[in-house]
Amino acid sequence: MKLAVLPRVRPLIGVLYKTNIGMSAAQKDASSEAGTHLVNGDRQDGWIHSWLRAVGTAHASQPHFVPIVTTHVMLVQQYRYDMSWQQDSPGHTVTSNYGVSRGPEIIPTTRFEVGVSSPNYVAHQSNQKDGIGDLAWQVKFRAFSASEHKGDYFVGFFMGGSFPTGNRPNGTERTILSPTFAAAKGLGPWDIQSTLGANLPVSGTNTLGRTVVFNTAVNYRIKGKVPHGQQAAACS
Repeated sequence: MKLAVLPRVRPLIGVLYKTNIGMSAAQKDASSEAGTHLVNGDRQDGWIHSWLRAVGTAHASQPHFVPIVTTHVMLVQQYRYDMSWQQDSPGHTVTSNYGVSRGPEIIPTTRFEVGVSSPNYVAHQSNQKDGIGDLAWQVKFRAFSASEHKGDYFVGFFMGGSFPTGNRPNGTERTILSPTFAAAKGLGPWDIQSTLGANLPVSGTNTLGRTVVFNTAVNYRIKGKVPHGQQAAACS
């Protein structure tokens, strides 16, 4: 098995828009009782209410960490947009990646989350050609979890991947599957999240290799609400 090595950890900026069934306790309580809410004086009992109840149940059954740098390992419903900048060597040029992970993340049932990321745009300071990357997707499965007062932990299995929509050097030109194991634990004001996964090309393995990726993030909450002092590490 050939291992591909990442050049360095990339700084990451993320912009998230959470729906009204996001991660706060008030939103969780409201969404878990969505079936009893009245809209314009009429009770809604259709598939939208069933969906919102499923989202509320999923949020109530897991921790409510609020990471800054890394993404959630828990099930979340949101729109995500990330940007990253990586210093290349040699030459000390910078590669900018806009929308490296973006798009809607939806919870269709209490144990699953589905996310689709449209192709990102990569800009190079070197003589490499700028262009779009690949279309990415991910499905999360919540195997075991408990909220803050019942154990404060999460264990899940994810399956993601990408389809070749961009050309080199911005796209891989190969379909890639990415199975991942994820776990998280809350210890008082500290939250620890960790993932272990692999990028497995469907073809072209002798060119792309098989990459094993490990990531751990530690988060500290000030007064139980504001995340602070997070550190993240990744290796392959």
